[in-house]
Amino acid sequence: MKVLRFILGYIKAVWVQILIALICLGIATFFNLKLPHIFGKELLDNVFSNKDRELLMNVCLLIIAIFLIKGILTWLQTYLTSFAGQRMILNMRNDLYSHLQELPINFYERKRTGEVISTLTNDINVVQGALSGGVLNIIQALAMLVGALVLMLRTDWQLTLLTLGVMPAMALVVGFFSNRIRDITDSVQRKLADITTIIQETVSGIRVVKSFSMEKHETKRFKVENEKNFQFVMRSAMASATLTPAMDLLFAIGAVVILWFGGLKVLHGILTTGEFLAFLGLLMLAASPMSMMSGYVNSLSQAAAALSRLYALMQERREIKDAPDAVDMQTLTGAVVFDRVSFSYDRTNNVLNNISLDIKPGLVVALVGPSGAGKSTLVNLIPRFYGHYEGRICIDGYDLDKIKLLSLRRQIGIVPQDTILFGGTIRENIRYGNQAATDEEILAAAKAANAHDFIMELPEGYETEAGERGLKLSGGQRQRIAVARAILRDPKILILDEATSSLDTQAEALVQDALERLMKGRTTFIIAHRLSTIRKADLIVVLKNGQIAEKGTHEQLLSKDEIYAGLYKAQFKDGWGEEHMAVPAQEGL
Repeated sequence: MKVLRFILGYIKAVWVQILIALICLGIATFFNLKLPHIFGKELLDNVFSNKDRELLMNVCLLIIAIFLIKGILTWLQTYLTSFAGQRMILNMRNDLYSHLQELPINFYERKRTGEVISTLTNDINVVQGALSGGVLNIIQALAMLVGALVLMLRTDWQLTLLTLGVMPAMALVVGFFSNRIRDITDSVQRKLADITTIIQETVSGIRVVKSFSMEKHETKRFKVENEKNFQFVMRSAMASATLTPAMDLLFAIGAVVILWFGGLKVLHGILTTGEFLAFLGLLMLAASPMSMMSGYVNSLSQAAAALSRLYALMQERREIKDAPDAVDMQTLTGAVVFDRVSFSYDRTNNVLNNISLDIKPGLVVALVGPSGAGKSTLVNLIPRFYGHYEGRICIDGYDLDKIKLLSLRRQIGIVPQDTILFGGTIRENIRYGNQAATDEEILAAAKAANAHDFIMELPEGYETEAGERGLKLSGGQRQRIAVARAILRDPKILILDEATSSLDTQAEALVQDALERLMKGRTTFIIAHRLSTIRKADLIVVLKNGQIAEKGTHEQLLSKDEIYAGLYKAQFKDGWGEEHMAVPAQEGL
């Protein structure tokens, strides 16, 4: 019922087109049902028996008129049905994509990318096929079936009852195969999601695949999943292929019975030849939708399974909504306070334990510690990527959950380790930080990020296509575009999540220089494994097992000679360190 209400919501938007299509369908069905009467009773019993030439002309003209009107009605019905189906799918796809944008980070952490893509493409396509014809075709088939049976009853109720005797068997066959096809289709769609995931993983990670010479392994993995999908598809094909001949056989048995008893009635003068011919014509009209419904059932069974998955996706909980009394922070100073904050992803095992920090506006705070210590989790709480933490987080004196989410994130800039650029030009990727930015502002941001010179060396400058995920550019170039994007956003709070850890020394020098410009006057959180990049931080916080192990400046922590000092000495134990960080910057890195 919930899935039905889900689809009815989209039907409401196109009810006028559907209503007109149904009216056209009803009139066309009426004319179809008149044809057996015209060909049977009128031609045989009236025209040919009475040798009425004028009536023959009138019948011929009537037949032409019926087919002309039917053609116009069928064209209009087909167009309106297609329009309604496509409009519903357009609205559904828009809603699903919009919903995906509003889902929290943890949804994407537990869902495979290929599975999400498959739902938004394969499942939508299955539903589209059903909505664009399947549903209305079933309505048309049912209307034809009911109309034909009514006229058959009027012609000869005994023969009609014989016909109806076959229908329960047909219904059982259709019901059995419908359930079978739906279950198999669900498995097919899940296998398609697995295949989509493999494609997405290997295409995006093709450099890793090739560097480890894993091409044959990935090909074999793909073939295994593809073969499983093939097996499920063939099971569905087997069920579909069996359904139609089974229906035809049942109908043939019924038709033979009707032909025998009907023929006897004609021989005994109970029915005229024209009446019996009209009855047989109506029987064929009734048989056609019963036969076609087997195909429609297959389509609708697939659509039902796809709709269930689409509905399940739409039921995924959105990000935490703004509180009714949430404030719109137009400007922030950047004061951030963590007051005894604890956090757990699964509500059982804490990743952060009793974290307390009081950070004044404009300070640079570095977070260090081993992998899994909770560094990224801590900074991800600031833009409210995760909720349901214990304790309090305040920005400018306001509880984090009392600030409107949009106004909060509008004033936070993030430069991650793995920069993602979107399809489009370099200019469009920089403008991503501020859609209202002028070309002059984009140029200034690129210069401040040490990106302008290498951009101008590209074939089309700022209009150069970045390529999928920015793979046409080097890591250093992508990072500088990310910095330019952050500069253009002009955030009050800046998060640098290992922004230079994947770069070589020369590229890091360029990015580090740009970052230092970006950090001026902003509250900055730096996650860094290269400790040489955080020596100038106002506060260094060492995390271990989700707790603050120690904090202070670089000099203070070295003098304590504890965890931080040990990490620092271990990183530079071979003598290669700070003095090597001043390598002259080179463009094109």
